Amino acid sequence: SNKEASYVLVDTPGQLELFAFRELGSKIISNLSKEDSIGIFIIDSSSIEKPSDAVMAMLLTLAVRFHLDIEVVMILNKIDLTGHRVMDMFRRLYSNPGVFIDQIEKEASGLLAEMSKELVDIIRDFLPPARVIGISALKKDNLDDVFSIIHDVFCGCGDLM
Repeated sequence: SNKEASYVLVDTPGQLELFAFRELGSKIISNLSKEDSIGIFIIDSSSIEKPSDAVMAMLLTLAVRFHLDIEVVMILNKIDLTGHRVMDMFRRLYSNPGVFIDQIEKEASGLLAEMSKELVDIIRDFLPPARVIGISALKKDNLDDVFSIIHDVFCGCGDLM
């Protein structure tokens, strides 16, 4: 049968260096309509232990957005393992950056902590606030939120936080 689809999902290699940061990724995206394309960047939430980990994940999201020149939304997977702790950490980066930076200062010192504090402002300036979507691919939890945020990006509507 001939069915119309609302979306076409292209699953790219999971390693960023194989797709997002090579010319091939940009060429594939340029053959699609950039206006009608969105990147879904899936982060393993069990790999996020502390605020500086969240900063690095956001920085990767930002890098993918600029290199591919498309809107990118970040999805946290494996929330069945991490609960709301990790989602709250990402929300805090935008809603209460002072508290977020205080947490970075408490977690560690040194270059990573200093760099993370500096990057918070850059991330907030260049990566617009978006809802934090948490899913469990294993349990199939919250998958409808993925479609919801895609719709929000394309229509320019919705509750961004």
